[in-house]
Amino acid sequence: MKLDIIELVLRKKGYIEIEADSEFAFGIESAAPIFISEIGSSNVERCALLCMDSTHKIINYSVVSVGSILNVDPAIDQIIRIALISNASYIIVGHNHPSGVLSVTSCDIETTKKLGAIAKYFNIHLVDSIIVNAEKALSIREEIAKNEW
Repeated sequence: MKLDIIELVLRKKGYIEIEADSEFAFGIESAAPIFISEIGSSNVERCALLCMDSTHKIINYSVVSVGSILNVDPAIDQIIRIALISNASYIIVGHNHPSGVLSVTSCDIETTKKLGAIAKYFNIHLVDSIIVNAEKALSIREEIAKNEW
């Protein structure tokens, strides 16, 4: 019997150049410019991932899902897979609202909580989940914190 030997490989697709003050990301302040630049102006919803190492140094960026004008399925399995292959300790997830309206939905909150819980099982910390348009960003983590007392 022959048995296939496989190997998971993270393949670099290219690179993006971002105007940033630092190569580290600790939250919305440092991550927002990346998500705004890359998915903020998209005419369909996109979900993207920023992976960081144990010092919060940015490892890579990836678009993990492309949806419709109304929504995007964030593909939690794909997010975790990329984070694991990247050897990420921290992640920040972002998605855009093509309408330009930055408002958090109950689905956004539910998905963020679910992703955070699943990532925790793999010793990956979800720093934040953010929503962007072409100019601004909104932290779902901050919105959850405001509404939970």
